[in-house]
Amino acid sequence: MSYTELVTRLDTCLDTLRHRQESGEDLDAEGLVDSLLERIQANTWLRGCFAGLVCICLLAAMIYFVWGLLPRSYNLSISGGDILSNRHQLAVALRDAGAKSGLHITVQPISGTFGILEAVNEKKIDVALIQGGLDVPLPNVRHVAMVMPETLHLLVRDDVRSLQDLKGKVVNMGSAKGGTRIIGEQVLDFSELTLGVDYAPSMYSAEELLALPEHKLPDAVLNISSVPSFVVEELVRQKDYHLLEIPFPKALAMRHGWVADSVLLPYTYKTTPPIPSKEITSLGVNLFMVAHKDVPAHAVLKLLDTLYSPAVRNIVRADIRPENIIQPSGYPNAEGTELFLKRNDPIFSEENLERLKALLGLLMSGLTFVLMALRWLRGKGESRALVEEEFRGYLDLTANCHAFLAGNGAGQQVAESERREVLWRMARLRAGVLERLAQVKTVEPTLAAALLQGLDSAQIRHTI
Repeated sequence: MSYTELVTRLDTCLDTLRHRQESGEDLDAEGLVDSLLERIQANTWLRGCFAGLVCICLLAAMIYFVWGLLPRSYNLSISGGDILSNRHQLAVALRDAGAKSGLHITVQPISGTFGILEAVNEKKIDVALIQGGLDVPLPNVRHVAMVMPETLHLLVRDDVRSLQDLKGKVVNMGSAKGGTRIIGEQVLDFSELTLGVDYAPSMYSAEELLALPEHKLPDAVLNISSVPSFVVEELVRQKDYHLLEIPFPKALAMRHGWVADSVLLPYTYKTTPPIPSKEITSLGVNLFMVAHKDVPAHAVLKLLDTLYSPAVRNIVRADIRPENIIQPSGYPNAEGTELFLKRNDPIFSEENLERLKALLGLLMSGLTFVLMALRWLRGKGESRALVEEEFRGYLDLTANCHAFLAGNGAGQQVAESERREVLWRMARLRAGVLERLAQVKTVEPTLAAALLQGLDSAQIRHTI
């Protein structure tokens, strides 16, 4: 083979190698990733964009965490019912204690649990304290916390000594929109006393009741409140009522899930004579805090921190426990309640690790899909047989180079300039072959070894 033909074939071969390396033919997944990274690294504009994106992400993360540390304030409105109720006093305690942590709370007295729930649902107020034992589905109301148990007080006049003595009597059930009426009806119905048949109801609020003259007072009064209750104490001390035991809380609990045991200790409301004179049983009803669904989650979180603070516990003198927060009220949990429950969870909890595994799996699946799509868009690569045929061509060309450098077997003298040009191109061919081998990774090892050995030996034999 003449010098011109040999150089032409070598240049053609080198051009073909360069084209195949740049086009990424026959790259596997690892090769595609390496090729992509090399191109990005070699492109100054892409490197600058990537560095800028990293800086923006880091800055955004820093701003997010700093923003979370900044003190924020919230304006909330809350109702605890009648202004004389213990719930109202709890709402006032939350207002006073919350002011120190950025909560600006306005207390709005609203009569009756049903009226309060309607106000929350319609966003007339943000938060409310309501009694349990009610089934009032409202789409915009969310559960914040179970606050504490309250006690059903049954106050009666002197001539009433048992539940059956209420026949023919007037029983005050609280305001028309109050939840006490529902609870009272269930309790009296269980005692086989029918509303409107065995007893007559009255619907006075606490304020109205305390303002009534003696001759208009009802024979019995139902009141649900934490102990001690201001309203109950006034009725006992000023209106001469006494407390009647409700002896069947466990039996009633088998029919109604809201019922809990409760006791009233001797001397709770009066010492002379003692009222009650002995420990008596009654019904426990949970007090819940609810909020409108659009109240900010961090506002609810601050409100819960305030609720469980020593300041509020000392004011209301009640055992308010965060362990009871998720006792069900019948409403979905508020977002702030979920934050309160999860904020002490470890970062590397089992749930978070499972989420991380799922995310990594999703990323790997996405990456695999992208690589397959790229491979498909590139078109079908060469088969293994074609790749081996390509490398056998390189081996044949290497043999031709050896023959030319040896004088084509006729002992002809090769010009020094031609020898150097051929050896230089063979060195470039060797470098291209090595890069091509890293791309395809499907060439028979013996074929690759023979090719590299032939290219190396040419440099050793024919370099002066």
